Amino acid sequence: MNYAEIEEAVTDPATDELVYKNVFIIFAHGKELLNKIRKVSESMGATLYPVDSQADKRREDALEIIARIDDLNHVGFLEIFLSIIVTALFLFYSFSS
Repeated sequence: MNYAEIEEAVTDPATDELVYKNVFIIFAHGKELLNKIRKVSESMGATLYPVDSQADKRREDALEIIARIDDLNHVGFLEIFLSIIVTALFLFYSFSS
């Protein structure tokens, strides 16, 4: 089992409040053990994400997630940049008039 605390608070979609979360990953074999782990995790409110057993598919999924994160970071940067441009233009035209 690997475990880590997420340093930044995230918005809980159910309550729309900022909360601190933890993430953990458990490697296990056997249906019975996996079912027990699933039940315990769900009872603690954990979100479970499926992981494919094929290494090629896992790699493909990881690359897709990295691309999505990169897109989100790029869009966030563009939004900030455009906001600055709009503000600058507004101030320019406000003082020009």
